[in-house]
Amino acid sequence: MSDALIELDKVSLSYQVRAAASGGEGARVGAALVRKAGRTTVHALEDVSFTLARGDRVGLVGHNGAGKSTLLRVCAGRIVPTSGTYRCSGRLGTLFTTGLGLHPDSTVKQNIREASLLLGATFGELDSLVADVLSFSELESYADVEFRRLSAGMRTRIGFGVATLVDCDALLIDEVFGAGDPGFRQKASERINRLTEQSSALMVASQSERVLKDFCDTAVLLSKGRLVARGPIDEIWDTYKAEYLKK
Repeated sequence: MSDALIELDKVSLSYQVRAAASGGEGARVGAALVRKAGRTTVHALEDVSFTLARGDRVGLVGHNGAGKSTLLRVCAGRIVPTSGTYRCSGRLGTLFTTGLGLHPDSTVKQNIREASLLLGATFGELDSLVADVLSFSELESYADVEFRRLSAGMRTRIGFGVATLVDCDALLIDEVFGAGDPGFRQKASERINRLTEQSSALMVASQSERVLKDFCDTAVLLSKGRLVARGPIDEIWDTYKAEYLKK
């Protein structure tokens, strides 16, 4: 059996916008832009080839708009690329900032139960799974509180606990960890370690050096929708600081 879980081969994603965006194709931050005949085309991803294999712990590095979130959503199968080939041969878990998949008006306990069922749990497992997430997130006293009343940090704890309830082949995470919560990052890192020891893979997009180094051992660097480098996390972050954080 191949170790490859997600494979992208020369994947590109382009779309048109009505108004010309500022910055232009040579802008330091954001996707590449092409203006022609009064139209602006955004090249969110360009000719990206990438493989996520079992045991990989990959960080996505780059400016806002560089393509990190778009690449994650293509890898998750949520966005169909304009061209190129996408293949996935594993069960994916996702934790994205645009929605944790939890209902704001339901209680925390109800959300965990419903999410567990969607992930394939049996009714007999629900009580133990709810207890697991509440214990991990340290939010047992909030079990009967409506989810919308939780702070952003609390929602992240619950969302991460739900996303890691059952074994998945690859877990994709987008900008959900606050840089100022080292205690939770440590707990989350230990939980990720247990997952990756079981041949799961991890891909994390973040602007935080600390978050990326806590969770990942390798990284890819994106710029204007292109994958420009891949290597050890320290090496890629140093390249990012030296070449892409210049004033």
